[in-house]
This record gives sequence, structure tokens and C-alpha cells, in this order.
Amino acid sequence: MTAVAPTGERIAIIARGDLFTVPAKDGVTRNLTRSSDAHDREVAWSRDGRQLVFVSDRTGEEELWLATHDDTAAPRQLTRGSKTRYLDPRFAPDGSAIAVADKDGRLLVVSSRDGTMTLVADDVLEYARDHAWSPDGRYLAFSLADPTGFRGIHVWSKADGRSRRVTPEFFNSFIPAWDPAGEHLYFLSVREFAPQVSAVEWNFAANRATGVFALALTRKAAN
Repeated sequence: MTAVAPTGERIAIIARGDLFTVPAKDGVTRNLTRSSDAHDREVAWSRDGRQLVFVSDRTGEEELWLATHDDTAAPRQLTRGSKTRYLDPRFAPDGSAIAVADKDGRLLVVSSRDGTMTLVADDVLEYARDHAWSPDGRYLAFSLADPTGFRGIHVWSKADGRSRRVTPEFFNSFIPAWDPAGEHLYFLSVREFAPQVSAVEWNFAANRATGVFALALTRKAAN
């Protein structure tokens, strides 16, 4: 797994169970974990490029850990007592929290200060992995499956801890992305149903059913 630093000057790489950062051009390679007795994986940078979050099983179970970009301090264990497999950790823009999915379909927000954990969502199909922080870090967008099997885009508010669905119920919508100003939320959705007769299978086939959509989040953006 690899992750490019926000400045573009270094790249984080998981190799042979360790976390390295390597220069994009000139500089030295740093091994930030030196964990020959553990398996490190999953890595993401903080927006300021000073920290990296990664997953390691050095305590016997997989936990979230934080490392400094310049290797000036030993990695710090963030979570404790976990009994799951963490996936796709992502820093909030201000570095105060980390959104992470797990193998059971849960979406969690973890304080980067003390590891306090908040359950944001629990996906019935165990696939909550497209979470994205808003530019100001106040909201977290993600897709969530309904019991019907359709996926919808939801937005969780850090202020009140509530999630709100923002896309219609009977369309599949997924992979949300915020614009830099936070005025639009983009996402993919399956909404084009114009079946054609397939020349291969001699049956009806759907073509280009998925489109890119934008949701206006402010009155200014709506105009």
C-alpha cells in the first residue's frame, strides 16, 4: 500500500510488514516502524504532513497507531482492546480525528488525541469504505446499504453526532467526494435505465447506467 504526502515530496509505503517513507526525488528513506515481529499495513497522512496513521498487530491484535513523518518519536498506539480488522483510515483535515472502517461494516471516528471511538454507521452489507471528510472537518460523507440492498449517501455531523441521508431511497449512490469549498457533494449513482438488446447474449443489457451527480449544499451553490 502507498500514500502520497500532501506536499507531494514523500511517499508512504508498506513493505515487508514495515512502514517506510521515501522521497519523491532527493532525500533519505525512513523506516518508521522497524517492526520485524509485527505486520504493519494501511497508511494515511494527516493534512499537514506531520503524522501518519497505520494499522499494526504488534500487540497481538490489530490496532491503530500514529507515527511522526520525520521519525523523531516512536510510534504511538491509539486504540486498545480491538477485536476487528481496520480498513481505510483517513485523517480529518485538522488532524483531530480519524475515520476508519472495519471488517464488520462499521464506520468509526477515532480521536487522534486519546483514541476515544464513536460509531458513525453500521453497514448491513459490510461495505462502508468510501468515507470522505468535508474540507472543514465538520462532516463525514459515506455510502450505506439499506436492508433492500440499495446504497445511499449519508452525511454525519461531528457537532451533533447524527447522520442524515441526502440521496433518494431507491437509487444506488456511492463514493462521495467534496469540492474544496464544501459547497457541493459529488457522488456516483446508478440512475440510467435504458436497456438495449445485447448482440452477445440476445437479451436485454444496460449500458452506462452510472453517472456523476452533484448535490448543492448551500443556497449560493444551488444558484
